[in-house]
Amino acid sequence: MSAAGEHCPLVGTWRLVAWTSPLDGDTPTAGFPEWERAQGQLIYTEQGTMSVQTSTPERSRFGDEAVYGGTPEEKATAYDDFRACCGTYDFTGERVVHHVDQSVVPDDIGSDQTLLVRLDDSILVLTDEPRSRSATWERI
Repeated sequence: MSAAGEHCPLVGTWRLVAWTSPLDGDTPTAGFPEWERAQGQLIYTEQGTMSVQTSTPERSRFGDEAVYGGTPEEKATAYDDFRACCGTYDFTGERVVHHVDQSVVPDDIGSDQTLLVRLDDSILVLTDEPRSRSATWERI
C-alpha cells in the first residue's frame, strides 16, 4: 500500500452524482430507493486523510429548534438519512482502503473499508468489494 501524496489522483473534493447497484445492472441501489437522489461530498487530502458525507435529499427538519432537539422518531429518521465517516486512506491504483476513525455508524469505527477504484478524468467510481454498491463522484 502506498500513502497518499500530491501525486495521488484521488486528492481533491468530489460530489456524489450516482449511487447504484452493479449487481442490478447499475440501477439505483436495490433496497435503498430513498438514496436514488442522494447528495454527498468526498474529500481526499495530500496528507492521507479522507472524509465523506452522504444524505438523502430534502431531509426533514426537527420541529424543535433546540440545538439537540427532535423527537426520538425525528432523530431515528435523521440517522437513517445521513452517513458520514472520516479517517485515513491508502491508495494502490486499483483499490482505496478507508481506515475509519470516526463514523455515524459506531460499528464502522476502527474498520478498513476496501473499495475498487475506477477513475476517468473527473469521474471517480468507487465500488465495495462484494460489488453490491457503487458510488459515482465528480471532481469539483
